[in-house]
Amino acid sequence: MEKVGYMSLCIILLIMCALAALSLVVRKRHHKYVDEKAKFVKGVISAIDGVVAILDGSGTFLEILNNTLWDSVIDRSKRYELKYFVSDEEELRKCLEIVKRVLSSGVTERTKVKVNIRGREMHFKVSVVKYEEGRLLVSMIDDTAAEKSRLEETRHRLAIETILNEIPVSITVKNLSSGQYLIWNKKASLLWHVDGKQMVGKFIDWYPVQQVGKAVALLEEKACKSGAVVSEVIDCTLENEEHQIFVNKLVLPFLDEEQWVVSTAVDVTDLVEKERIISELNKKMMMVHKSLKLASFSIDVRESLLDVNLSMFLDDDGKSVRQVSLSLEQFFNCISENYRSEVRYSLKQLITGEKENLSEEYKIRSITGRGTEIWIASYAIATERDKNGVALYIVGGANDITKRKKLEIELERDKILAQQASKQKSAYLANMSHDIRTPLNAIIGFSGIMAEMDDRKERDSLISIIKSNSDILLRLIDDILDISKIEAGTLAFSYTNVNINQLFDELQPVYQMKMAGNVSLVFEKPLEECIISTDRSRLTQVLTNFVTNAVKFTSKGTITVGYDVQNDKKEILLYVKDTGCGISQDNLKVVFDRFVRLNTTAAGTGLGLSISSLIVEAMGGRIGAESKENEGSTFWFTLPYKKDDTETTESFQVAAPQLSNIKTDITILIAEDNESNYLLVSSILKQFKLIHAWNGEEAVNMTKAYNPDVILMDIMMPIMDGYQAMAAIREFSPEIPIIAVTAYASSEDKKKIEDAKFSGFVAKPVNSKVLINTIIMALKLGGGD
Repeated sequence: MEKVGYMSLCIILLIMCALAALSLVVRKRHHKYVDEKAKFVKGVISAIDGVVAILDGSGTFLEILNNTLWDSVIDRSKRYELKYFVSDEEELRKCLEIVKRVLSSGVTERTKVKVNIRGREMHFKVSVVKYEEGRLLVSMIDDTAAEKSRLEETRHRLAIETILNEIPVSITVKNLSSGQYLIWNKKASLLWHVDGKQMVGKFIDWYPVQQVGKAVALLEEKACKSGAVVSEVIDCTLENEEHQIFVNKLVLPFLDEEQWVVSTAVDVTDLVEKERIISELNKKMMMVHKSLKLASFSIDVRESLLDVNLSMFLDDDGKSVRQVSLSLEQFFNCISENYRSEVRYSLKQLITGEKENLSEEYKIRSITGRGTEIWIASYAIATERDKNGVALYIVGGANDITKRKKLEIELERDKILAQQASKQKSAYLANMSHDIRTPLNAIIGFSGIMAEMDDRKERDSLISIIKSNSDILLRLIDDILDISKIEAGTLAFSYTNVNINQLFDELQPVYQMKMAGNVSLVFEKPLEECIISTDRSRLTQVLTNFVTNAVKFTSKGTITVGYDVQNDKKEILLYVKDTGCGISQDNLKVVFDRFVRLNTTAAGTGLGLSISSLIVEAMGGRIGAESKENEGSTFWFTLPYKKDDTETTESFQVAAPQLSNIKTDITILIAEDNESNYLLVSSILKQFKLIHAWNGEEAVNMTKAYNPDVILMDIMMPIMDGYQAMAAIREFSPEIPIIAVTAYASSEDKKKIEDAKFSGFVAKPVNSKVLINTIIMALKLGGGD
């Protein structure tokens, strides 16, 4: 029993020894493993490209386990708080929170930390592991280069995005392979009214405007086929308004096999409208240029080159604008030699800065291709100068002022003529004053003398002188009236058939009285009958002016009045030829001008020939004169040789008045508001029974009361004028003869009186013979005895 117990004890001891030995072996092996493991861990830690350290819960570095890049800037024997390396408060707060969380949870956390080592900013990837209670193992890998690269990439990306978003053009980029949009900038979002972020990754089917999407797809297809930029203006409706969008498409290779479609789009609605407006304005401007005969030009001073846009010579379609380029020297050669140096000097002053602008008028040829000289007005300014003030570029305009220049020349000539006419008129007025006063002096003077004379012969002689001067005064008044009507443009004509032979017969005794004793009067009438439609009084006026003029210059010989039918009976030439002193060639040039008196010693106004010229031209004829000094003169004029077959030939022949044919018991009503005129008429008609009305209304009433045999009606009267009075009388007495007696004695006045159906016409001042004869004729027409 004891032996068994002893054996068991031995066995137990052997086992314990064996276990001890085994434990020693195991311990040795463990220590060797731990040492090897520690050596391995140290090697691993040393191999880490960064910092491995132990931190406590306050964030203090307890130990830095490896050789680090900090060795040159820190003392390993000291302990450093985390805030020594992390200066940013927000960054430090974040790091301390991580330390607390890992210590409390034991869960490893990773983060990025920005540290500052002696002014050097560095970025680290940080892993925080719970090492033991109250301690952390921290691994910090240097990520500075990678972070900078990421930051740079981010900056580049943000810069590109900013640029794309700020560019005022819609830009989209699509991966052609996948069909997805990669980029959709802010302008594209605004243009198509869609959030660009929603479009990234989408396909063309998502295009906000389907109408545009289809057009864009077609453009992409064209761009892919052509390999070039394709463009098109797309019409579309955006927010219920019509827009025009200009779209560009370009396919670009990207990376290996990818292709990107870059699209740009611009809303050109306003631009299209502005282009339309500009086009309209250009069209209008071209029309203005054409209407104003305006051309534009530019001068490149350095190249001495002139470009001219000859808009002034546009065709009616407004398209044929001729652009001409030539050197300045060629341009100067086109300018008329009289103006060339002046234009050259003005341009030089503009170039050097002596003048701010150029404004010249000159003649130019050839540049227009017309071959004739035209007047040009040029205006120019320098639009660009160098630092010395010398013009580099000049622009300007020019217009054709040929018509204006011609008008200016005519106006200048008219001005000279007007000045001459003014001088002549002043002289004329002086002569007129003299000529009026001369017969008035005779009339007034001899009238006073005659009142004191008893001898009938002497009184008859004075009466003849008074009558002669009265005729002169009447001619003066007639000339004044005619020239006034000519200047007012109111000269009128009354056309009737006139027998020229008969007219000559009537004028012969009148003209014969004008002849001097040594001058004979001859009438040449080559045709047995010559009748033309013309104004008889104006024709007589011209012939009388010619004869009167011939009498002034002919002291002996012959004055011949005649006519000749010419040009296959298309016109008749009437002439007055004399054998007088003739007219010099210088005087012959001005003989038909107004207020010209070649013989200042003879009576006259200097208006007769001028009035004759205007009358003949107004009647469709020509007028002229031929003369040689000391050989006589011929004055002639032509009239159309035609006859009005609807009219009878006018005849103004009247028989000499026969008072014996009129009963002295007839009653004559004289309607006259002027007492002197009434006394004159009443003295002529004193053998008849006379009644007097002071105005038209009285004339009507007295006609009803007295039923006169004939009425002498003044035209200009108060209350009721002669026309109104006659119309009132005709309502109750259509047959009574009414004779117009008026100072309005022109041919148009006579025509108006005839149209009013008066029975006759007597002009003031009243001629007794004409008055009595007119009364006789009126009574015969009216059925009197």
